[in-house]
Amino acid sequence: MGSKNPIFELLQVDKLIENISGYIETRLELFKLDIQEGLAKILANLAFFSILLLLILIVLIFISMSVSFYLNKALDSSFWGFGIVASFYLLLLILFTLFSKKNIEVITSHIQKIIDKNLSNNQNNDKPKNN
Repeated sequence: MGSKNPIFELLQVDKLIENISGYIETRLELFKLDIQEGLAKILANLAFFSILLLLILIVLIFISMSVSFYLNKALDSSFWGFGIVASFYLLLLILFTLFSKKNIEVITSHIQKIIDKNLSNNQNNDKPKNN
């Protein structure tokens, strides 16, 4: 009598098990690569928008300084221009904090849309194409 059951040899269960385990391992590797790609995209976007925000902040500082100096000259003062510009930014800060819950909801929904778009693009790329 052989060590293997003739039915198992006929159905080639060993090869089937090897194929299934290979398929599972391949799918896990593909999943890991998809996660890495998504994370890389998120980090690249974060870096880009951080640099963009920094540049916008620098421009805003120079514009604020220019407006402050202009107002100082127009008001014939050495401090009123800076006070007016600072008051404007204080007013913006107060308004932003008053409406911060709404702002957070808008930002959260925007981030969720970006994530959903990336996930749907990845899922569409995973589907086999019919020719």
